[in-house]
Amino acid sequence: MSVPLKQYHSLLKGYLRSQQMTVIGLSVTLLGSIGLQILNPQLLGYFIDTATTGGSTQVLLIAALLFIGVALLTQI
Repeated sequence: MSVPLKQYHSLLKGYLRSQQMTVIGLSVTLLGSIGLQILNPQLLGYFIDTATTGGSTQVLLIAALLFIGVALLTQI
């Protein structure tokens, strides 16, 4: 039994229309989580680079707090 792809698309579209806000919320959450997981190593690398080149402690503190904040936000 072969069902055309267009029929599957129509069925999925009809189902997701009633779940539109849920799908949008889950999409934003998923993309935000991926973004935070990409950002966290960048912050850590910036912290290490700044520390090894003798950067100011204020910049290191801000980078560390951002890293911790992003890590906590990722866990939530």
